[in-house]
Amino acid sequence: MSVRWAWKPLAFLRGAGKPLQPASRLPILIHAGAGGVGGFAIQLAKQAGLTVITTASASNHEFVQSLGADYAIDYKQEDFVKKTFELTQGKGVHAVLDTVGRENATRSLDTLRFNGHQEMFQLIENGSISTVLDKVVPLEKVPQALIDLSKRHVTGKVVASI
Repeated sequence: MSVRWAWKPLAFLRGAGKPLQPASRLPILIHAGAGGVGGFAIQLAKQAGLTVITTASASNHEFVQSLGADYAIDYKQEDFVKKTFELTQGKGVHAVLDTVGRENATRSLDTLRFNGHQEMFQLIENGSISTVLDKVVPLEKVPQALIDLSKRHVTGKVVASI
């Protein structure tokens, strides 16, 4: 099952307008590289010719590098956004695979190089991917919407109408 979760986003990258060429060396950030999905993703990304940056605790750096990671960031000791920019000479990564969670995924957007943001917006604009909107609520219902969000009773985003 983990390999399927790792394969889908990497297969998507192959079809996102510009097929990945072997040895393209485009950088990708894979979070939780020592985990089930992350471990498969590292191996698949290397097969696709990507430069792999991953997050893992220091005790797992040797392991993720044995899977093919070019760089490992100790997420407990380092700011992964800052370190990613250091490793990419200030350019950022082409793509991110995040299985950690919402806050991590949101911070990961900051690691994308400009083209990554631009390509993401183009995919939304041409209908290849869509925004996920659960509901639009009037301002007076925002408190209940926040409770629903905190209980994870929504699928997608909740937008307040003003």
